[in-house]
Parts: sequence; structure tokens; C-alpha cells
Amino acid sequence: MKKTKTIVAIMTLVLTITLPAAAMAQPKAVAQDTTAPQEITASVMEVPTLASISFKNATINQPFDSYRTQYTVTLDNPEMTPTLNEYKINGDANIFVTYNTDDTKHQTGIIATLEYYGGTTVYTFDYANAEHYSINSENRLADVDCYLGEVYPAINDKDTDYKLFIPSDMDSIRLTAVTKDINAYCDAPDEIALSSDQEPTIMLTVTASDSGTRTYKFKVKRLKQNCQQVEAEINQPGFKSLVEGRLYYQQPIFFIAIISVMAGIILLTLMVLLAKRLTVKPDDEEEPIFFHRE
Repeated sequence: MKKTKTIVAIMTLVLTITLPAAAMAQPKAVAQDTTAPQEITASVMEVPTLASISFKNATINQPFDSYRTQYTVTLDNPEMTPTLNEYKINGDANIFVTYNTDDTKHQTGIIATLEYYGGTTVYTFDYANAEHYSINSENRLADVDCYLGEVYPAINDKDTDYKLFIPSDMDSIRLTAVTKDINAYCDAPDEIALSSDQEPTIMLTVTASDSGTRTYKFKVKRLKQNCQQVEAEINQPGFKSLVEGRLYYQQPIFFIAIISVMAGIILLTLMVLLAKRLTVKPDDEEEPIFFHRE
């Protein structure tokens, strides 16, 4: 009996010592972290970025990196405005190029903005050799860029009246006006809101460094295609124009109609002349008779 009590006491002592130790050795449960580093990395990777970009009349001075947003560029011709040349985007986003200016409306750099669902990313390219402000009378546009739109005919030195073709369901217009002279300034609005089926006339004024102005008129026309269809067409290899060769007067049926009308006019004229010839009498009944036969 005493042995049994002794054994029980020993076992109780062993359990008292080992159980807490075992409990301490158990791994503690860790609360789930909803902001785990893996998820943050994944979300960062999903943000669209510029894979590459280049400009006409400007060279980027630093190696381009998708996650670097500030650069300087050297202008090939410091008197001319640089324009977008080529670009590639990682992810689903749209790119808009505008120009940074100082208090005197003098260009100081290029701004490339990526717009995507949930935010924007802005890349800046400051001029390293900006033209010293010089006074001249150059107040012409070199180009007008419109997202999913097309100016027709292309901007030239002669015309100031143009048409701006946009998708059928577009509800806002984003314009970027490019002046020929880097010292000139154009008052193009950043965005123009449109109501359904609205086709306004947009007036843009270019002011030269000598304060001389030139006004351009852009009559908005809606295409039959919607935004999704236009974007798909623009992204196709070999794309050239949304409207070139598609306007009514550029269609073969237009020339056929013109030829038919001209042929009809000629035929009608011949019929009238023939009818007059057939109805002319050889003798005039009212003409007096000078000779009498007995």
C-alpha cells in the first residue's frame, strides 16, 4: 500500500514538472497578418508603369527605369517643342503627354502621365538645355494630340480650320497642343466635358513670344465606332488613320455619283439640243412673199 502511494506521488510530481514544460515548448498561434509583405509586393507589381519611352527632338539623359519618375532631357533643337515618339506600358493604362511651363508660360519640361484604374503615375522630363527666352512671331501649331481622336486634315502651316473626329460615345476630350516654337504658348484646356452626342467647336489660340496670336478652330465630329472599337483599331499593327479614305467624298461611290450626275447633265443637254433641232420649221409663216407665180 505504501509502495502504491509512493508511486502515485512520484508520477504526480513528474506530471507537474513535464506538463508546463511541454506547454511552453508548443508553438504559439500567430494572428493572420492581412498586410503580409507578399501581398504588398504583388499589389505594387500590378500598378502599371512605363516600360520605355522616347521623344522626337529630345534625348533622355539618364537610363530609363520604370520605377524612376524624374529625368532630364537634352533638346536636339532648343527652339523646337519635343513630341512623343514611342512608348511601351507594363499593364493597362493610358498615357497623356503635356508640357510644364514657368510663370511666363515658357516651356521647362515634358510631363508624361499614366492614368489607370485606381490612380495615376507621373513621369517628368525637365529640359537640360532649354532655349533662352527669345522674342519672335512664331505662333503656329506643330500638332494637336487627342486621346482616341484624330485631327483631320493633319495640322499644317496654312490651315486654321480643322475637324476633330472622336468615338461615338466619348464623354470628354483630352487635348495636347504642340507649338512649333518652344517659346510660344497655347491655351488648350486639359479636358473638355461633353454631353451625349454633343459636337462642339473648340477654339485654340497660340500666342507667340512677341504676343502675336493665331486662332485655330476644331469642329468635333463623332465617328460610328465607339471608344472600345476605336482603341482596338488604333492598337492594330500598321494603323494609320481613323478617317483617311473613309469620308464620304473619299469613297468610290462618291465619284460614281459625281460621274453619273455629270453624264446625266450632258445627256439632258444633248436631248434638249436635238429636240430644238427637230422642232425648227424651215419656213417662217409670217415671212412676206416676194415672188408670185402666175
